[in-house]
Amino acid sequence: MPEKVTTRAVFVRCFMKGDVEMSKEEGLREMTYQMVMRTSWKMLQSGLLSEDEYLAFEAKMREKYRPVIGLLFSDIDLLSCG
Repeated sequence: MPEKVTTRAVFVRCFMKGDVEMSKEEGLREMTYQMVMRTSWKMLQSGLLSEDEYLAFEAKMREKYRPVIGLLFSDIDLLSCG
C-alpha cells in the first residue's frame, strides 16, 4: 500500500482551504501542476500568452499531471476570478 501524506491546500484566488490525503506521487504531481499553472497565469497576465493559449496549455497540463486538487477548479473560469 502506498504511503499517504496529508497536504494543506490553500487557494488564494478561490478561497478554499482544506486537508487532502494523497500519495507522495500525487502530491508531487499536484505541486508541479500548481507551480506550472501559476507561472502560466503570470504569463497570461503579462500578455505573453493569449487566453486561448492559456486554456489550451491548461488542458494539456491537466492531462499530463492529473492533479487531484487542481481538478476542483477546472470547471471554474479562473480568467474571470482575478
